[in-house]
Amino acid sequence: MSAPYPSPNKASGRPCSTLLLMLLMLLLLGTGRCLTTDRWRYADSFAAQLRCGMNREEIGRVVSNYPGLELHVPDSDLASWNLIAIKGDTHIAMKLESAGLVRWQISWVDTIMHTTYLPEVDLCTGSAPSSTSPAVR
Repeated sequence: MSAPYPSPNKASGRPCSTLLLMLLMLLLLGTGRCLTTDRWRYADSFAAQLRCGMNREEIGRVVSNYPGLELHVPDSDLASWNLIAIKGDTHIAMKLESAGLVRWQISWVDTIMHTTYLPEVDLCTGSAPSSTSPAVR
């Protein structure tokens, strides 16, 4: 009488399917495209509506115009940013001081273990760092 399941001592054809699966995964990893993400397409539009001195309620009204965009307060008091709008892998970090919003910065995770940061924008002085290319950290 034979068991309804394969014996652990008998070859079952699984090594070939496992090998094919591993080859397929290596092929996908080799292209790199399956592991990349894009920056949220409306990040620039959202950031363009931010103004010097805006308070959290005003920022919240702008956030409400973008379905799926969520507003978060970082847990740590040590964070240099005290308000973050998040959509997917894109973050728009904002710094509010006593007079309201003073600066923002857009960042996004574009591949595994790789984040791109755009230069910070100071809304009150109109100045931004001289580099306009994204920074990588």
